[in-house]
Amino acid sequence: MLEPDPQLIFLVVFLVGLATFLYKDRNKIQRSSILFYRRTKSGIDKIDALQKRFPRFWKAYSWGAAISGVLSIALATYYIWTQCLGVFQSGSIEESGLSAVLPGLVAESSFQPGVSFIPVEYWLISIGVLMTVHELSHGIVARSEDFEINSVGWIVLGIFPGAFVEPKGEKMLPNDNEEHMQDEDDEEGDDEEGEDTEEDEEASSTGMWDQGSLTSRIKVLGAGSFANYLTAIVFILLSTAVLGAVAEPGDVVYVAEQDYPAAEAGLNNGTLYSINGESITSQSQLQELAGGIAPGDPVTLNTSEGVYDINATEKDGDGHIGIRFGQGTQLTEQYQQYSGLLNWFLSLFETIAVLNIGIGLVNMLPFKPLDGGQVIGVIIEKYT
Repeated sequence: MLEPDPQLIFLVVFLVGLATFLYKDRNKIQRSSILFYRRTKSGIDKIDALQKRFPRFWKAYSWGAAISGVLSIALATYYIWTQCLGVFQSGSIEESGLSAVLPGLVAESSFQPGVSFIPVEYWLISIGVLMTVHELSHGIVARSEDFEINSVGWIVLGIFPGAFVEPKGEKMLPNDNEEHMQDEDDEEGDDEEGEDTEEDEEASSTGMWDQGSLTSRIKVLGAGSFANYLTAIVFILLSTAVLGAVAEPGDVVYVAEQDYPAAEAGLNNGTLYSINGESITSQSQLQELAGGIAPGDPVTLNTSEGVYDINATEKDGDGHIGIRFGQGTQLTEQYQQYSGLLNWFLSLFETIAVLNIGIGLVNMLPFKPLDGGQVIGVIIEKYT
């Protein structure tokens, strides 16, 4: 009898729910080629409330966003340049190449150049966190810099989801028709249309994106990726805190270095049990034993990959076997029964952190419609 796959059930339920939502909301969805988007004014009041509650903090935050944005553009450009050079020189993408991250029915996250698959539940949660903090940051900084927000909403480009905050006058979407835009707050005021015309016209000319200063616009454009970086830091710290609370030092683990005796003998990575018959229980003990190895000495390593006999080589005048060591961790006895749940959350936190850093940096590449390309655009507009 086939056992139900929780991931598959989760994916089916999510897709059915998404399809139902889209069907009910179909009259308010707009399309341009393979781009589908939904604009609304719902939520703008919450962005305003957050900005007004801590105005000084958001002013300082916006400067961090501007500095982070400029540095990210430089770093992302340098990265792409080195990757292109590597492709031209070697004819292949390096191990650190860009990757499209897609949901899959896999047990754990795996990142590699080209296409990467991560557990479908990790992908949905990570994208949800990433988009929320990214666009919320854009919106709050826009209001902090006195830009009016025309609309907020979500987009789907092909199979890739996204979200947006549209400052007034930016016209970031291909169709500027607002007839599908829902604004619950304005429905009650329809009967008053036509009054205070002069005041309305004056208000409509303020807070426009194209009338804002260069610095203000760079702050807004850099705010999304800046929020992603901070989110990654939060989840790294959270993962570290959880691990510190439930785990203790475990076995000594290793990774073999290329072009050195250990790798040439066939070692890759694993757990180290003993050196020359002496059991290894701590990293400090290992360092003491490794310090007594001279160039040319025979060394027997008992590892999780098997037993290997190698001869130490010379490096900086000392004996070297070509292995990087580290102290592993293991759950304490009282948390062993929760190992599956804890590992799931720790892996999720790691995935959220990796995607926030990676997508935040890619978003600052100097190509439109990415935020980095828009920063370059406003700079060119300013000085040409």
